[in-house]
Amino acid sequence: MPSVTLRHNMEIAHRLFLMPGKCQQIHGHSMQVSLTLYGDVNENGVFEGRDFGGIKKVLRAHLDNNYDHHLLLNENDPWARPLAAYDDVEFETPAIAMDGFLALPGLVTVPGDPTTENLALWISAWAAKTFCLDADVTIDETGTNSFSAGATWAPPGFTNQDRDILVHVDGNRHDHS
Repeated sequence: MPSVTLRHNMEIAHRLFLMPGKCQQIHGHSMQVSLTLYGDVNENGVFEGRDFGGIKKVLRAHLDNNYDHHLLLNENDPWARPLAAYDDVEFETPAIAMDGFLALPGLVTVPGDPTTENLALWISAWAAKTFCLDADVTIDETGTNSFSAGATWAPPGFTNQDRDILVHVDGNRHDHS
């Protein structure tokens, strides 16, 4: 099946709250995200009738707004909790206001540990729903480690009313060393 692959980098800080060991420390990665969308080439020779530039713009906005230069923490991580009452502290650097409390600047809470595996799952599910196409995502966590996951787009009226997509994972952590 024809496909298009787009790549974008993201710089993230995270901590793996549920994984004992060194990854429980807040640390960062320069990640390379590759998104592959599957579809057809129309009679004019254009993939799904879409301009690559438009697809790239939507992907980059999603990654930049939700992940790039953010601190990703499991929503159950104690460090994801508000730090102080908003009225009790003054900062020169803007902090995030959460229901009258301050949170760490750049904090994004997610529904599980922000592992490379979960990031690939979340981004592929978003892409399938956003572009209405089957999607695979590979995230190069480092120069030697990557993980791939995919999501299948389901059209409106899909029998599972709670989800618009079906998520599948190849189940393998890839080591390119």
